[in-house]
Amino acid sequence: APPAPRPGSGAFSAAAGSGRSSRPPHAALRAGAEGPLGWLQGLGSWSRRRELKETLQSLIDASNYGILPFDAAAAAEFDATIAELSGLNPTPEPARSPLFSGEWRLLWTTEKELLFAIEKGLFGLPCTGSSQTIDASSGTLENRILFEQGSYLSVGSSLAEDEEDGARFNFKFGSCSLKWKDIEVPLPPVGAGWGELLYLDEDIRIQRDVRGDLLVAARES
Repeated sequence: APPAPRPGSGAFSAAAGSGRSSRPPHAALRAGAEGPLGWLQGLGSWSRRRELKETLQSLIDASNYGILPFDAAAAAEFDATIAELSGLNPTPEPARSPLFSGEWRLLWTTEKELLFAIEKGLFGLPCTGSSQTIDASSGTLENRILFEQGSYLSVGSSLAEDEEDGARFNFKFGSCSLKWKDIEVPLPPVGAGWGELLYLDEDIRIQRDVRGDLLVAARES
């Protein structure tokens, strides 16, 4: 059966309540710099992004990380929401932005291997979520799928900016380990590729990778 925890849990609305996104960004308040029209446009974009993120959260909550497929209407709404948010991305060259680094929690993905682990668990232990720790300044990325009783599957990677595209980063797996209860074993890390940030702000990240898989994550810290 799919895991009990749901990915959304008010992730976007909670972020708004925390003060990070409960008011327009300072750039939208600098009316003197851009004039009244620029101020209104900035405020409108901020408001629209917030609406779209709320819509995205509702769709994600119903999909359980992506395990439960959307019906045709929801799939169309999801695609349109992702496309519009991508067009309203407030972070130029997001892969080079400090906002890229941090602790991230998976909300939704199309990656089949990850969805399999989330749905099936690990040798009888249910999955409790999936996280990413990104430190762009030190060039490290860790993906971790979490299971009950402190168990996990962890993959560590090197991380580097793409020289030509500020929305893209390159990664290469460098380590892998599996922990089941008190038993931990190393596994061979295999793979490399790139990711492209379609949308990045203080709260969420939308990313597509070299295989075409899509990921939505919420910032933890």
